[in-house]
Amino acid sequence: MQYKSGTETETYIREGLMSHMSENVAENEVKENDIAHDSDSESDGNSTDDEKRLKKMRGKQLLSTGLATVAIIHAAHSIYEARERRNARRRLIENLDISGGINGEDLRKMESEFLEQDRDLDVEISYNMKKAKSKWEELNELSQELREWKDRMQERRGRRVAHRSSTS
Repeated sequence: MQYKSGTETETYIREGLMSHMSENVAENEVKENDIAHDSDSESDGNSTDDEKRLKKMRGKQLLSTGLATVAIIHAAHSIYEARERRNARRRLIENLDISGGINGEDLRKMESEFLEQDRDLDVEISYNMKKAKSKWEELNELSQELREWKDRMQERRGRRVAHRSSTS
């Protein structure tokens, strides 16, 4: 399937997917009040709740990884497609210039139009690369958060075991 710049399908994929990823990340962000604090005054929580939360966070991480990968693939495809279009336009101009099938003024107009299309594609590529980079940064933040959560969960687990052994 080949997309042409500006089509509804490409616009949907580029903007719809990116906004969908942003909405998922925003909806699934861990709120500060959801995180159990490690103070002595608060409960050490329930291991079942910890496991449920860990499973949910792993799912978010997996989803984010998939979406970030799709963003990278889309950006790479945009680069490849832009290069192919640029080469096709250059070949067209060379063929028209060699065959003499077009006068000099029309050839210059066509060249400037093609340059404008190249600039538009460069902007699109930059946008796609920026979005892909931001998705990977969000994934790194989510991974760091998951590691911190696992550490807190281990600490609480240790306190629960210590508490059980001291009361037994």
